[in-house]
Formats: sequence, structure tokens, C-alpha cells
Amino acid sequence: MELNPKAKALAGTRKRITELQQQMTDKALKMAAEVEKLLEVATVREAKGFLKVHCGLSSSDLGTYVKFSKTLKGAEDVLARSRIPFSVMKALASADSDTRAEALTTIAGGAHLDTSEIAAIRRRNRTDKMSRAQAAEKDRAAVIAAELRRRAASSSTALDQETDAFLDTVRAFESRFRYFIQSFADAKKEEPETAEEFMADFERIRSAGEHLLETFVEVFGPRHDLAEDLKLSRARYALQRFAEGRFAHDGGWTFEEGIPDPRNLDIIGALLILTSRPRNSLWLRTPKSPRPTDLT
Repeated sequence: MELNPKAKALAGTRKRITELQQQMTDKALKMAAEVEKLLEVATVREAKGFLKVHCGLSSSDLGTYVKFSKTLKGAEDVLARSRIPFSVMKALASADSDTRAEALTTIAGGAHLDTSEIAAIRRRNRTDKMSRAQAAEKDRAAVIAAELRRRAASSSTALDQETDAFLDTVRAFESRFRYFIQSFADAKKEEPETAEEFMADFERIRSAGEHLLETFVEVFGPRHDLAEDLKLSRARYALQRFAEGRFAHDGGWTFEEGIPDPRNLDIIGALLILTSRPRNSLWLRTPKSPRPTDLT
């Protein structure tokens, strides 16, 4: 049965447009392959400069071709079979890995996606991740609350109060003896009397840290386990450092022991989780540059 003129025209148009789409996709894939070859002998910067000046490629297109080998390598058959236009390739190359994987799976199943639909996938994934993060935070808070309720209420109250007082003591020590902490050998020679005061205060903090660690163990147990929240693990480690005298001039304040970075007060800040003190306490501001101790 012969097709009527309208149906025949539509069929012919469909055939020609499909062929043109295939050609456009094939050309884009060939361009990506050529850029990949260029990147084997040139840096990304050199390749972009060459392609822009000598080949007339636009900056936005260049970014897609350069990213192709890292983000869409291996998906060429899916792209070619589905006659994916360059605008969609660009959206896929720029998308995060989760969005790109879901979009490619959908395309491989026979669906046609445009740039707006890829953007919708990205927004949905972002919302899902945020929801999971919120749920994880809620679970974390519930675990800590349940653990604290299970332990003696008096111990948790004592831990809060003792940690709060300990933090004030440590912060005053850090501020008063900043020059000794950062330049102990020189400061000890320049100010021998103050050095004795420094060491006495250092020992008092070490002893207080040892006592505070005992209180912590009463509430949260003697050993770290895999189920323990990360913030509690960091607080446990910080208290161990104080109890063993591995802080200030003999270990620093960072979690990477011995790193002399006066701006990073990690093992002090890690104890905030144990108190009701506001997390943005002003006393944890970045210290100023060290100066010799003022004895006046």
C-alpha cells in the first residue's frame, strides 16, 4: 500500500534528520578523540590555546572536549547509538558523577534526555544527599543523647562543667605563653624565671587533662570503637594528648602532632563537643603572631 503524500514526506524528513543527528554525534565524538590525542603530547593549557587560536573552537566547547576523556570515556557507544547532541554531551561532561551515571543509564535504556532533564536529575540528587546528611546528623545526635542518658547523669554534667573550666584554663595558658609555646628554646634562655612559671602551668594542665580523661571514660567508656561518633573520637584523642603532656611546646595544638601551626587549635576545639559552650566561641579565634612574654 502506497503512503499518502503527507506520510511519505514525514517519513523522508525523519530519515534525513536522523541521519544528520547521527552525523553530528559522530563528528562530536571524533572531535573529542582528536582532542584526547592532542592531550597526550600537550598540557591542557597548551591544548586549549592551540585549539582556540588555530582551530577556532570556542572556550565553552573546549572545556567539554577536554573533560570528555575523564568523564565520558567508555560511553561513546551509548552516545553514538542514541544520537546524543553536543549540548547534551556538554551537560553530561559538566555534571557530577552521580548525575552523569544516572543520565547515561537512562539514555542507554532508550530514553532521550535534554539538558533541562539532566539539570533536574542533578537537583534531585542534591536534595537526596542533603536529606541523607540531615538524617545522619539526626541519628548521630540521637546516639549521643541515648548514650548520655544511659550513663550516669551526674557524670555527664561533671564532664560538661569540668571541660568548660579546662578550656578556659588552656586558652588562658595559650594566650599568656604563646611566645614560649612557639619558641620554647629561645624563650627559656631569655626569660628563665617565666620559664619556671610556664612549666608549672603546663604540668597543672597536664594533670587536669588526665583527670578530665578519667571523667570522659566514665561517661563514654575506656576504649574507642568503630561505632563511636567521629567528634567523640577526636575529643578522646585530644584528652589523651593533654593527659600525656603532648601539647603546646611539646606537640603543638594540631591533630598532626608536632606541627608548629599556632593558628590551628584542633585539640582545643575538639573538646567543644563535650560542653554546652557555643561552638563559635570567640576564644578560639586565630592567634596573633608570637611576641616575647610581657612581664610588666
